[in-house]
Amino acid sequence: MEYGMDYLNVQGLEKHVGERIRLRRSELGLTQDKLAEMTGVSFQQIQKYETGLNAMRITSLFRLSRVLLVDVTYFFEGFREHALNDASRNGTFVSSSSKEVMGLMRNYQRIASPKIRKNVSALIRALSSEEDATTKE
Repeated sequence: MEYGMDYLNVQGLEKHVGERIRLRRSELGLTQDKLAEMTGVSFQQIQKYETGLNAMRITSLFRLSRVLLVDVTYFFEGFREHALNDASRNGTFVSSSSKEVMGLMRNYQRIASPKIRKNVSALIRALSSEEDATTKE
């Protein structure tokens, strides 16, 4: 598999990992205080991780993966796409930390039927394509 230079660009990785931590914490209904207690760090440190202000030691990331009941690779999922979208849209990428996006993702995950989820995904894709077409006119 050949990787371009965009794959090697890790700018924004801390922020992406932080957004994934916040998303998973929210999915589990945990507060920053509770997550801090469960991992043995301060809630301020959790805030810094979630906003990407502090890079995290691999041992801390591993501990978080255990507490949040995910594989450590969960935190990196979508990073390449995130970075590419961010670059291609010149800063107009909607951060997954926004409440609106998190709510949308949470509601989407609650849809039990794979067929309905597929249709919802297709609808969103169609609407975003239409939006792109209208803004170019």
